[in-house]
Amino acid sequence: MSEGDTSKLNKGPMLGIRHLQVIMLFLAMVICYTMRINISMAIVVMTDKATEGCQRLCFRAILNSVV
Repeated sequence: MSEGDTSKLNKGPMLGIRHLQVIMLFLAMVICYTMRINISMAIVVMTDKATEGCQRLCFRAILNSVV
C-alpha cells in the first residue's frame, strides 16, 4: 500500500461526539418548544368561558393543528 491509501484508511468517524450532542440538544429544544405551545393552547381552552360547552371540539382542533 502506498502512503495515499493508508491516509484514506486511517480517517476517523464522520460524526463526532460534539455533532451528536448538537443534534440531541436541537431535538430537545424542539420538544420543549412544542410542549410549551401545547400547554399554552390547553390553558386557553380550559379557562375560556365561551368554549365551555365545546371542549371536546376544541381539544380535537388543537390535536389536529399540532399533528
